[in-house]
Formats: sequence, C-alpha cells, structure tokens
Amino acid sequence: MSDVFGVIGAGTMGNGIAQVAARAGFDVVMRDVGQEFLARGMTSIDKSLQRDVDKERLSKDEKRAIMARIKTTTDIGALSEAVIVVEAVNEDLKVKTEVFRSLDEVTKTDAILASNTSSISITKLGAITKRPDKVIGMHFMNPVPVMKLVEIIRGAATSDIARSKFGRQCVRIRNDHECVPAGDTFLDVSRVVRHWSYANVFHQDLRTAPANDAEEDVVRLRPLEGDLESKAVSVKRKR
Repeated sequence: MSDVFGVIGAGTMGNGIAQVAARAGFDVVMRDVGQEFLARGMTSIDKSLQRDVDKERLSKDEKRAIMARIKTTTDIGALSEAVIVVEAVNEDLKVKTEVFRSLDEVTKTDAILASNTSSISITKLGAITKRPDKVIGMHFMNPVPVMKLVEIIRGAATSDIARSKFGRQCVRIRNDHECVPAGDTFLDVSRVVRHWSYANVFHQDLRTAPANDAEEDVVRLRPLEGDLESKAVSVKRKR
C-alpha cells in the first residue's frame, strides 16, 4: 500500500494539491465539509488531467489510475492513516485553528501536519497542536498542476527530523530544486506580490511619469534564515 497523503479542502488549491500528490503515486484522501465541494473538486481534477491526455502528456490508463488513487470524504477521521496532511482551507486563522485541532486529534502522532497558508505564521499554527515540532508550511503556487515551485516554511518549533522527512515527501511531488525554504510569517513570493502591488498603486496615484514611459520597479527582499540569497524582482510597467 502506498503512503496516504491527506488534503483538507477541495477548492482550487486543495484539488490541485490532491492531483499532484496522486500523480506522484500517493494514495490521497481529500476531505471537505460537503459532498458538493468534493464533487466540484474531482471534476476540476478530471478536466485538468484530461487536458494532459488531449496533449498526449498522459495516457488514458494513467489518468484512470491517478483518479482512482483519490478518495473523497466529509469525515476528518478518514485521515487517521495519513503520513502527511496539507490544509488548504480559507486564509482565516479561526478556521485553520479548528482544522489543526481536529487533525491533531485524529491523525497518527508521527504524522506531519502542513498548511498551504501564504500569510499566517506556522509557529502560531503549530502552537495550536500537541506536536508543534511536526507542523510545517507547504506553500504551493496557483495553479498547482502547472506552477512547480513549493515553498517550505518552518515554524519556530519545527524539528530537523520533521523538516527532513517532509522534504523527502515534497521531492516525491516536485523536483528537489523546486522545494525551497522560506521564512515563518511571510513567504517570499507573497512578499514580492505585496510590495509590487503597493508600489504600483503608489506610483499610479502620484502619476509622476508620462503616459507612454516604461519604468522598472525593483523590489528587494532581505535574506531569510541564512540559507536564502537576497532576491530581486524586476517588473516593467507602462504608464
């Protein structure tokens, strides 16, 4: 039997994560609060895989096998055998708190609990549980089946053992160079987008440049956790 990979949430991010995990060979259990959400999520997965079949990147048999590896449920207890569970619900600390408390109760004590959050502290989420050393961030980009980057976010209590174990699971889904470390509270990509948006609004408001001029805004990020280089993103805008 393959390792069980749990996903909480069957929305855009959740069904995308379920799809890539099943494609990597995991037995996936995708949980949501209603059958209608699960049905919608499975329809999205089916359509996404069918596009690969149509483009001859996937055979019909391979598609059927991937779909067969994804089970759906409204019962959070069905995640009891998962080696890892990724939460992909609304970006709301209250909602995520309820999810992590429930997962802490129903999953095995050595299971890793991950969040796809793009802004909430992993340290805060870990503190909700009795296993903060096994709580980590796994931030996929949207759309998940297309965007290869995954940011791995450690909380203050995340152990080296959990980080190493989680890294091996991540590499099953993505290549090694596509699983990159990031800081606890704000993620690299999210920080870029925020600064880019704020700068764009600020400059548009000032209207300091001629209408047809092209300018280049550079957003620089400080190093995170010592093992990431400073990064810069250049964005050309036309006024």
